[in-house]
Amino acid sequence: MIQDYIEGKLTEQVTLLNALLDFQDIHLSQLATLVNAGEKR
Repeated sequence: MIQDYIEGKLTEQVTLLNALLDFQDIHLSQLATLVNAGEKR
């Protein structure tokens, strides 16, 4: 159970980091959308 939680959180962080690296000019609204999408999982 804890492993699933940790894996989910790590996946969210990796997704966010990849987005930030891919888009150097990312807008705050886009970042908020990415963060919210990760939280809904």
